[in-house]
Order: sequence, then structure tokens, then C-alpha cells
Amino acid sequence: MQRLIEFTNTDGIRLTGNLHVPDAGPPRACALFAHCFTCTRNSKAAVHIAEALAGLCAGAANVNGVAS
Repeated sequence: MQRLIEFTNTDGIRLTGNLHVPDAGPPRACALFAHCFTCTRNSKAAVHIAEALAGLCAGAANVNGVAS
């Protein structure tokens, strides 16, 4: 399962991301996956990696910067 998350960093830049959590049971660990500079959080590779991490019972946040 995934949901959109948004927050503002200490420099005032708004960041968005997809939070992937396991379908079964609560997360036991977490990981932050940072995609490459030429990709977005919605690229197939980024989504597959985040989903695989979530499948290992780890919550995974796939974060992308958004210009304000």
C-alpha cells in the first residue's frame, strides 16, 4: 500500500513522496529511498524498489523535491 506524503524542510522547500507500507502487519523497520536526479518518485524502478522494501516488512519513503 502507498500514500502521498508532503512536508516542508528546514529551508522552507516543500517535499513530496510516496510512503509504501507492508500490506500485512505493521512496519518493523523503515528505509528512505532517494531516486536519481533524472528520475521522479513515480519512475518504474523507484516504485519497484520501494514496493520490494515494503514487502520486506519495512516502511519505505520515496521522496521527491518540489519547487515552491
